Amino acid sequence: MCPRAHQVSQPSVDPNSEWLSELSEVHLTLAAEPRATARTDHYGAAMTRSARLGRPTGPRPGFSRDDVVDAALEIGIAEFTLTAVAKHLGVAVSGLYRTISSREDLLAACLERIAAEVETPGAGRRWPDAVRAHAEAIWAMLERYPGLAGVIMGVPWAHQLFAAPVAQACQVLVDGGLGGEEAGVVLDFVGDTVISTHAQIEVMRSPAAPSGLGGPTGLEETSRFAAAAGNPPLPEALTPNESWLERGGLDRKIEIIIRGVAVGLPPSATDTGGKSASGATSVGDANVQRHPRVRGEVHRAGGDTGPHGR
Repeated sequence: MCPRAHQVSQPSVDPNSEWLSELSEVHLTLAAEPRATARTDHYGAAMTRSARLGRPTGPRPGFSRDDVVDAALEIGIAEFTLTAVAKHLGVAVSGLYRTISSREDLLAACLERIAAEVETPGAGRRWPDAVRAHAEAIWAMLERYPGLAGVIMGVPWAHQLFAAPVAQACQVLVDGGLGGEEAGVVLDFVGDTVISTHAQIEVMRSPAAPSGLGGPTGLEETSRFAAAAGNPPLPEALTPNESWLERGGLDRKIEIIIRGVAVGLPPSATDTGGKSASGATSVGDANVQRHPRVRGEVHRAGGDTGPHGR
């Protein structure tokens, strides 16, 4: 005779139906007892740890991780919050955690996306041209994503997400005539120069007061301070001007970096890619001034560099 667990008296029913009911009750009671060999769910089925840990419950979201990255970048790499991203997608903040684990995780995903878009210098270039191309690629990236310069400078690990394009650029410099150590230092120097210049120019472009749009820009404010009575006059190269809203002295700075690196190299590696008026290769000022933007900056600044830090 089968044991009866939790048997409940029932009205007279078909014997076969009663026997099946009793058998089900016994099965559920025995299955609910603890097992020493495996964890079980409340239905008695074995449950593996890997199948449960880290998997959120509920229906699949109607958006992907890429959608969340798109929303964050549209809001702004330096401005987005999880609340703003959720609102942009029309979901609750808790819903975002099916695709990301934290704001830091989302920021890393955004930086990975940006890094994948960076154009690296093409193979076969001499190192000076590769340096110029790398500087231009960084500048274009920063122009495309306002606030990125501040993120890279302010988040300790942010630059690590750009390891792939930097490594590719480094190899192009090595193939173009630089040693491995020199190539790394040059890329670091150029990166610092471009990023810090762009961060400062963003300040010049933006409203100076917390009130936002409609107030004076950073350039207007610094021009006002420069013209204030009692302040000693600055050298022309350091006087605020409209170039501080564009690229400032960036191109001049990059050419000076190239010329400085070339000085320490053997003659076979000192072709900076510039041509003098006679057509001969030169490592002097003719190289620095060969770009139209650089010539304009030199003319405005009286032959000196652009504004300090711009």
